[in-house]
Formats: sequence, C-alpha cells, structure tokens
Amino acid sequence: MQIAIISDSHGSLDRLTQVFDNLQNAGIKHVIHAGDGINYGIEDIFKEHPEIQVYYALGNCDVNRELIDKMTKLSNLMIDNVVLAEINGVKIGASHVEGIAENVLKNENVQVFCHGHTHRPKVSEKNHKLVLNPGALMEDGKYFLLNLETLDVEQKRFDEKF
Repeated sequence: MQIAIISDSHGSLDRLTQVFDNLQNAGIKHVIHAGDGINYGIEDIFKEHPEIQVYYALGNCDVNRELIDKMTKLSNLMIDNVVLAEINGVKIGASHVEGIAENVLKNENVQVFCHGHTHRPKVSEKNHKLVLNPGALMEDGKYFLLNLETLDVEQKRFDEKF
C-alpha cells in the first residue's frame, strides 16, 4: 500500500489536480499535505476526489481563515496545525515545519514524520523515525510516494503517470 506526500503546492492547482488524478487512477487512497497550499480552488480538488483521504498540516502561508473553515467541512479532509494519521498500521505525523509534529506527537509512537517549508526534498532518519520533506510541488513539481509495508520512498513528478 502506498500513500502520497505533498508539500508547498501554493497556487499550483493545475499540478495538484494532475497529481490527484494520477493518484486516483493508481488507486492511492491517502495523501499527506504538509502545508502551504490553501488557495481558492484547492477545496474543489479535494471535493472532486472524495475517495482520497487528505491529512493537511497548515503552513505559514495558509492564512485564509474563511477558506480553512470551509475546508474543515469536507468529509475526506483532516486539517490542523499538526495531523496524525494511522494508515495500514503505520502512524504518520505531519506539520509544516520540521520538529513541530515530532514534539507534539512524542508520545504517539509515530514511525514517519512529514514536513515541508524549506522547499527542498529530504529523506532522513532521526531517532529511529523516518523524516520526509517532499520539496515544493509548485517549484520542482515533485512529491513522494511512501510504501507503507517497506517504508521505501519514491520521488514522483506531478505529470508522471504510474
């Protein structure tokens, strides 16, 4: 089973739409978004893909309170400053800035932490936990796929079909 990890899509709704279309076609049902993506139109992408559960960690650029409030009503979206998802027995924590989720969720036995903010992709291990930053979807067009059985990470491009 695979999940997608995205961050810093900012206003790149065309790229985000293409990613969600590709994920839907591949049968991927979970997305972690590590923030800085809230712009008018993003809620429509989530609505158009109700079979994909989105866990969204608010970023420093996610300041449109009206749109955030509107998004909280979507049934396939969990949104907060720090989100915790348990998918296929793997606990995944996400925050926009590295270290925040790790601190907030320190008692949750989380195996994978996701963040964004720096716009630079990174795969590392810290305290026996996998730490992932997929980079900025708006800049290099890339995101990660995480295999939940092996915890292997694969980088994908927004227009890459699989």
